[in-house]
Amino acid sequence: MLVIEDDAILRQAICQSLIAANFEADFALDGRSGLELSLLFDFDAIILDQMLPGMSGLEILAELRKVKRTPVIIATAKRSTEDRVIGLDCGADDYLVKPYSMVELVARLNALMRRNSPKEP
Repeated sequence: MLVIEDDAILRQAICQSLIAANFEADFALDGRSGLELSLLFDFDAIILDQMLPGMSGLEILAELRKVKRTPVIIATAKRSTEDRVIGLDCGADDYLVKPYSMVELVARLNALMRRNSPKEP
């Protein structure tokens, strides 16, 4: 998993929760490095803050969707219905509003993984 989050405390909490749930966790501190990592490597999913230094989460998502279909959960403080619709319309697979439970985040990632795993005949 790739966590693109500029808040150090939240980023650490997310990464610890992912590791406890048996996911590998990489992270980026800003938008530009997050985009670079997301294009360079094939992550199972990306947890993406919307308000980042250097490049917004929606800008990252727009660039990512030009070349990859990596599942993305936007995890942000932007909570209006309009914000959610914009995020989902830009290509996010899910949208989670801060503050959120780490248990819920992991459950949503597991659901994304089930939907995106290859189907058995």
